[in-house]
Amino acid sequence: MGRRGRNNLTEERFYFVTTTVVKFTPIFTNQRFCEILISNINHYREKYKFVVLGFVIMPSHFHWILIVNPKYGTISDIMRDIKKFTAWQIFDILEESNNQEFLKLHFQQMEKLLPEKK
Repeated sequence: MGRRGRNNLTEERFYFVTTTVVKFTPIFTNQRFCEILISNINHYREKYKFVVLGFVIMPSHFHWILIVNPKYGTISDIMRDIKKFTAWQIFDILEESNNQEFLKLHFQQMEKLLPEKK
């Protein structure tokens, strides 16, 4: 997914962010995966010194409102790290439990439902 202009927002402090899972896969129906996301938010909150004003985790995406301190990192840095490490941890769990087939099948089914790109 593109950054949608986040690189232009280097001095901004307040953000409302929505980020989705690829193909809107409802991965956050699993409590363990929600806990991984929250753990990563807390870890990077300490690293980048941002403040979470509120958040909600939906089955295929999450929304949050935060205050970023540009002295410690940008919104792009925060989102990159949270999304990357959350995905890696979830894939590790799926691999350990031999459930990677679940995601492959789900992504294949979702591709069939999406309209063809021109």
